[in-house]
Amino acid sequence: MKKLKRLKKVAVKFRFYLILASVTSFIIVLLRLFVFASFKVPSISMEPTIIPGDYVFVNKQIPGPRIITNFTSVQRSKNLECKRLKGYRNIHHNDILVFNYPYVDGGHITLNTSMNIIKRCVAIPGDTFYIEKGIYKVRGLMDTLGYYKGQIDYYKYTIQKEKILHSEMFSFSKQCNWITTDLPGVPNIDYPAYVGKTHGNTTGTKLSSAVTSGTNLLSGATIISESGYTKDDESSSKLIDGNLSTKWCATSGSVENQAYALSGAQHFVKIDLGSTKTFNTYTLYNTSSKEGFGNTTEWEVLVSKDGKEWKSVDYQVNQNDAISSFNIGSQTARYIVFKIFNSDNGGVGTVRLYELQLYNR
Repeated sequence: MKKLKRLKKVAVKFRFYLILASVTSFIIVLLRLFVFASFKVPSISMEPTIIPGDYVFVNKQIPGPRIITNFTSVQRSKNLECKRLKGYRNIHHNDILVFNYPYVDGGHITLNTSMNIIKRCVAIPGDTFYIEKGIYKVRGLMDTLGYYKGQIDYYKYTIQKEKILHSEMFSFSKQCNWITTDLPGVPNIDYPAYVGKTHGNTTGTKLSSAVTSGTNLLSGATIISESGYTKDDESSSKLIDGNLSTKWCATSGSVENQAYALSGAQHFVKIDLGSTKTFNTYTLYNTSSKEGFGNTTEWEVLVSKDGKEWKSVDYQVNQNDAISSFNIGSQTARYIVFKIFNSDNGGVGTVRLYELQLYNR
């Protein structure tokens, strides 16, 4: 009897652990199908952000889980038939994506389900993507795309080797029909708020005397995007270098960012403070602070916490002072765009600015 009781206890425990293991396995399968999955990085193409051998976890809820409807296609790795459930947002620029290797087969784009590729998204449907002087760009978008330093280094390398890096434009070809039902209703790009001929109506308060001392929050900040500059010693970085003897100088012929052509702004700089900071005043050292003529007269200041949602905090017009400060109310942001509409520099599309400073007073 005792032996029989022990056997029954063992059987009950075995059944419990079997059920527990089955339920756990079922939950893991559901999570991997609908919530997340892990992948091993196979190549060096994402360095230094991700290196070969790293494992990445993919959030399937962003684009929506992909449900395969024909498992024969998986076995043959051809004509993948699937549909995608609704995700909670569309793919954005600079998102890191994991996808199956696509190739053309009989005039159609199909996917090799046995091969996973990890890349950064630099363009989405509706974009005009091009490479200019080695830099990845999308017409109408000012944001940095991909690994900027790597693009610059590779471009310099090709120049040294006397090779030409072509500028090309890529658009979706209707000749290749997608077999998969993928990302339905992806809209054309919503251009950032700082791109456009219009400007905000918020006007800061001009101070009776310029603020020239205190903790400058632009000290240590970096320029991450710009319209262009004439030469290296007059680059946009001189605008925030803390040196009142150096200047940012740019002309219409030095414009490098195609967003300039769409914006109606003569020039712009996009600044990263490095972290979210609170501020309420900025000071501009105009051209006449050193050269006695040719001031920037019309501009706009926009701020953002995440680099995606932008708010106009100041629009100024008919300003001609050598040094001027403006109170824009208390703002908390990491990114700033200084967008120039007009200047009195004796030439259309020309800007000369000696310094931009930011304070919290």
